[in-house]
Amino acid sequence: MSDTPRLLGIDDALHIVQRLIDVSEARHVAFGEPIVLVGGSALAARSVRPFSENVDLWMPSFSDEVVHVVESEARAQWGPLVKLDVTSTENLWGNILVRDIALSPVVAHLTSSHGPIEVRALSIEDLFLLKLAAGRAKDLQDLSLLLAFTNAQQLIARFRTLSAWHGDRHALLGYADALVTWLVRDLGADPGATTGLGLPAFIQVALEEAHVDPG
Repeated sequence: MSDTPRLLGIDDALHIVQRLIDVSEARHVAFGEPIVLVGGSALAARSVRPFSENVDLWMPSFSDEVVHVVESEARAQWGPLVKLDVTSTENLWGNILVRDIALSPVVAHLTSSHGPIEVRALSIEDLFLLKLAAGRAKDLQDLSLLLAFTNAQQLIARFRTLSAWHGDRHALLGYADALVTWLVRDLGADPGATTGLGLPAFIQVALEEAHVDPG
């Protein structure tokens, strides 16, 4: 079989999620709700890019055995490189917990024996800020794409929430500096926007020294 990954659109991802539900119920295995698309699946759900190599999900509880069965089915259909990546931790990438991940916006409804199942997806702002914090080279293109779907005010507002859940306080200055760089350079924000990030005073001073022209 080809070593080139076959890409999955949002309809493919939702088909795989439906299989997770169906196989769980057929095996009388409980699963948690809601189901939240993260990573490339969330990017596809938000029309940032049409395809993902894998299906990335957050669920509050799930069966590893069911995930294995459904991943095997997906590989038989889409190729051996497809991955079904399911997590129940609120720490998705890097050091930030997304404590309100279960409140992500609804993007679809699937079916179960007890009624509709909500499928949610990370917001544009969450995707941008989490990828920014992760600092992976492969995320750079996604960051540029995501900026077309948001604005400085929305990113700053969400940063104020997520930064409070950052597990590495020593990394907070570098994280904020990276955000302000993108806001100023790519969204044309006023460098004075640094004052809206809700940061400790010593970090605020360092940001202003780096980004705000005293003249």
